[in-house]
Amino acid sequence: MLVWNGIVSRLPALAISPATVLEVAAAVAFARDHGLRLFVLGRGASPVANQAADRALTLDLSGLDALELDVDAGLAHVGAGCPPGAVERAAAERGLSVDALVEIELVSPQGLVLAAGQDEHAALFRALGRGDGRFGVVTRTTFRLRPRGRR
Repeated sequence: MLVWNGIVSRLPALAISPATVLEVAAAVAFARDHGLRLFVLGRGASPVANQAADRALTLDLSGLDALELDVDAGLAHVGAGCPPGAVERAAAERGLSVDALVEIELVSPQGLVLAAGQDEHAALFRALGRGDGRFGVVTRTTFRLRPRGRR
C-alpha cells in the first residue's frame, strides 16, 4: 500500500485490514514483536501520508464497521470502522439519541483485549475519553441511548 498525498509518499512495511478484535490483537502483537511502528486508520481518519510511515504497520480498521443498537438495554455498540454519524442516524430512526460514552473496547500495546468503563479500568476509561490514544487501539465504543427529547 503506497500512501501518497501529492507532496509525500510513504511505503509501509505492511498494511492490514482486520475483521475482528482478535485480528487487531494479533496485528498489534506482530508490530510489537517485529519492532514496527503502528499507524491506525479508522473511518474518522483519512489515509494521508502523515498517518503512515516507511517500514511501519498500517492498521486499517474500516472492516470493524459493525453497529448494533440494543434498544431494550439502551445501548449502541459501535465498531471503530463505523462511518461518522452512523450511530446518530440509526438512533434517530428509532426515536433515540446518543447520550453518553459508557465503555471502550481496546487492544493494549501488549495485545490484550480490554473493556474500559466507569467500573472496570476506570482510569483508562477516563484517559481514553479525553482522547489520549497512547494506551492501545480502540476497536469498539458503547454509548448509552435515551428517548429523543428526554434529558
